[in-house]
Amino acid sequence: MNINSNNDSIPIADTDWYKQMSDSMTPAKYLKTYREITGYSQARLGELIGIPAGRISDFETGQRAISKNIAKKLAEVFKTSPAVFI
Repeated sequence: MNINSNNDSIPIADTDWYKQMSDSMTPAKYLKTYREITGYSQARLGELIGIPAGRISDFETGQRAISKNIAKKLAEVFKTSPAVFI
């Protein structure tokens, strides 16, 4: 079923839903989302970037801020901008 009958596509970034979701995302939520999407455990992600799994947990719960250095490593793993993790 095509909701848009004239077949024009709408860029998702232009929708109100996307803007609301983006506004509610934090570096901790981005990290957890990226990790879960890729299927990495906290332990595996920690191995990939050279830190203990417990620190990944601290990042995801917001108990510890993500440094610029760690953000760069995460960005390399997830092929995204480091800015989402800072």
